[in-house]
Amino acid sequence: MKSKLKCFIVLFFISVPLMASSNARISKALHAVVDFIAPSFQNTDNITNAGTGAIVYDQSRGNFRGLGGDGIWQDMSTSSTAPTWLIDANIEASGNITLSDTGTDSQIIDSGLDMVQNAISATAEIACATGNPGFPDCGGTSEAIGVAFTPPTTGIFRACLTYTHSINAASSDHTSTTFRLKKTAANDSTSGVVSGNVDIRSGTSSASYSSNHATPIELCSNFSLVGGTKVAVRLFYIQDSLGTFNNQLIADVNGGIGNLHWTVYKLQ
Repeated sequence: MKSKLKCFIVLFFISVPLMASSNARISKALHAVVDFIAPSFQNTDNITNAGTGAIVYDQSRGNFRGLGGDGIWQDMSTSSTAPTWLIDANIEASGNITLSDTGTDSQIIDSGLDMVQNAISATAEIACATGNPGFPDCGGTSEAIGVAFTPPTTGIFRACLTYTHSINAASSDHTSTTFRLKKTAANDSTSGVVSGNVDIRSGTSSASYSSNHATPIELCSNFSLVGGTKVAVRLFYIQDSLGTFNNQLIADVNGGIGNLHWTVYKLQ
């Protein structure tokens, strides 16, 4: 009798989508039968001999996972929108970050940056100009506007940086700055480089009057990452200007006016 019931329950849960239902009663039922139908493993990434439709409880993630027909384990979450893993961190500075003209993609480097990891965040570090990332700073090496982390699984991840770009240009002068995110090795900005799929341009046109404005920006890109391999996502820019201008990223938390905010999560 137990064998027949076990078969029925397994077939029932295989018949529903692997991505989770919002029905709390189904979630509760799943947890109630974990010891009965679903073996428990420390990490599903280490399972290599399971069949399509298998359901197990992943101890490292604290949730059920199912093996799809493509051979990829998928979370059986109780929410269809909330990510099960999230980087949520700020980069702060004692002053604003000044940008200079550059003819090629360049990192934004500053010696006074710190990372603050928010309470809901997975482990994150600040990317360094050279060498390994650190927390809260790079310990004597200049910091980059980048976040380093280890993705829990292989897949497509979305990285977003929110910041404010401030420009103060004299009359008849202009400046144009193009921002993009790039994935790099955690310890080397020139290794394993993959450009993000979005560019954002911010600037002013030549005019007969002075221009002073601040633009809030959210720059996001998708990257294919390998589970268990630490990487960094960094902000790069190209800038071309004419005349006198003051071009900055607002990051002066001492003045109470802002910071740079990173989020990274896996696309479901």
